Amino acid sequence: RQRKNLHLKNIEVATMTTQKTINNLYHEFNTYDVKRILKMKNIPVLYYPLGNVTLGYTATIKRIKTITVDNSLNEIQTDFILGHELSHVLNNDIGTPYYRRVGSFSAISKKEKQANNLSLGLLACRYELDKYSRDMQIKQLGLSDFLD
Repeated sequence: RQRKNLHLKNIEVATMTTQKTINNLYHEFNTYDVKRILKMKNIPVLYYPLGNVTLGYTATIKRIKTITVDNSLNEIQTDFILGHELSHVLNNDIGTPYYRRVGSFSAISKKEKQANNLSLGLLACRYELDKYSRDMQIKQLGLSDFLD
């Protein structure tokens, strides 16, 4: 499979760090599919009902980082949460335990914005939306409830 030419420079959301991380992930795993990346990185994913507010989180159990995602989400929503949590794993973030729906927090930290950007960037590349603006990507992916 030939590597797709990335147009990330055209996305408002893509910082140089996000671009580099996405390119490195693609180079290492030859995919933008976050489920495949997590599987190849041996990061376990659990699916459970988490309620109306919490959509996912990463926990370390016996020194193994494990991602848990709400099992009521659709595929794109699930992939967004998985990409978000993957960002926290890659950055060894601490103190950001739960992904919650928009409006659950009054302010979004830099770590949370970075995680959102990486996840949105992976989805944009996977679904070939990387040439569109951030707002259009969010709309096309149906993630308005997840991102403001």
